[in-house]
Amino acid sequence: MKTTILHVEAYDDLQSIRDRISWCRSQRILLILPRRYRDLAERLDLQLIDRTARQQGSQLGIVTKDRLVRNNAKSLGINVFRTISAAEREYWIDEGLRPIAGGIRGKDVILAEKRQLPVASELMVGTKIFRKYVLITALVFFALLLLFVFPSATVVLYPETVNQVVSLEIRASTSTGQSNINGLIPAMKETYTLNASRTGKSSGSVKVGKDKSRGEVRVVNLTGEDFELPVGTIFLTSGSSVQRFITDKEFSIPVDAAGVIIPVEAILAGVDGNVASGEINLVEGVNGSFLEVINENEFTGGSSLTLPAPTAYDYNQLRELILRDLADDIYSMNDPKELSGLLPVVESLELEELVEERMSNPIGEASDTATLEVTARFGMLFYDPAEVSKVATQVLDLSIGSNQRPVGSEIGLTQVGDVQLNSASEATWQVNANRLIVQDYPRREILQLIKGMSRNEAIAMLNAEIPHYRSAEVIPFAKWWPYLPILASRIQLVERVTDGG
Repeated sequence: MKTTILHVEAYDDLQSIRDRISWCRSQRILLILPRRYRDLAERLDLQLIDRTARQQGSQLGIVTKDRLVRNNAKSLGINVFRTISAAEREYWIDEGLRPIAGGIRGKDVILAEKRQLPVASELMVGTKIFRKYVLITALVFFALLLLFVFPSATVVLYPETVNQVVSLEIRASTSTGQSNINGLIPAMKETYTLNASRTGKSSGSVKVGKDKSRGEVRVVNLTGEDFELPVGTIFLTSGSSVQRFITDKEFSIPVDAAGVIIPVEAILAGVDGNVASGEINLVEGVNGSFLEVINENEFTGGSSLTLPAPTAYDYNQLRELILRDLADDIYSMNDPKELSGLLPVVESLELEELVEERMSNPIGEASDTATLEVTARFGMLFYDPAEVSKVATQVLDLSIGSNQRPVGSEIGLTQVGDVQLNSASEATWQVNANRLIVQDYPRREILQLIKGMSRNEAIAMLNAEIPHYRSAEVIPFAKWWPYLPILASRIQLVERVTDGG
């Protein structure tokens, strides 16, 4: 049957397609729609195209892969194909049997369509055989899953353990940047500059003058002519503890061997001014070479009060207390229980420098209290406990037997004895390291041996191959299942150990 093939271009619209169809005179017209062509997506557009083809006495067919166009075309009874070769090969709907667009088909039309369909005889028989084959294959596959994939088991081992213990010396030093198996680990020095003050009672005493001592001195002129003694002339005692006395007015000293009696008083109040006769024998200044002085009687009237005063011992005690307080503050800031990183070597804390020290009440001055403010710099060593664990693990690994292995990666560390300070930048201490070890066994070979065994057989074999402190256990995926999986990958080995086995 003659067929005209029309290739629709992307720029063709509904009217241009109808115009091209109107020029066709063949019994069949096959429209080839390009990809993503949406001008015929509406059902009404397809109906207009179909009507134009019918007016020409032609049967319309469309080649497209667009789902919407195909569904609309099928609902209108238009032949739809995926390719041109399919249009040439496949069956075209008889024009007389096409349903009326939008109408309801009668029984006669449906029966006529059925008679037009190809008879499926051998094809249907082949389909039934294929379905049986697929069903049997699925059942076999499910059985294989049941035997190989679904079954699983957990094997619990209770191997005997031994506590491995080694002793090693740890030496933390700021002079190294990495650890080694000899026990040397890096250390870091942290400095702290802190300030604090304390006040305490004065333990000493000091005499404070209350009244001034008074008396008279005889002054003899040695110049050979009258001498005018000015106000404020000072007379002194000799010796290590000098006392000074002063005149309060002018005096004329004639040339007379007997001299002149002059009243004077002590410059400072206190009992120290009560000097004995003959102790005042000097004149201060240039006048001392022109005059001779002596007190013929003792001086009296001087009195003192005894008041508390801080001593050097008081400030030494305060200094020790302040430094102890500052050290305690540093310890509190670096409590090992609250730190998660570096740990302090608390024994290495030392005073590096007294930066500043201020006494509010000087030594020997009257005061009920002594107050001291201190600024000090301290230094302390820190180390990384992970480095200690690393060194200890290396030592433990060297001392383990060839047929043994550790249980997990955790080790215990216990300090033995006191920390020894080699210098301000190095400290040494003893450590005991311990961990649990068990007899090593090839896990893969064990799994290969017990796969497919019954539970009792597997338990007996495991107890014989591996020393246990209690019998091994096999926990299948279902309590009623008597065998271990055939696949070793479906068996999980779990170890449960106790301290010391």
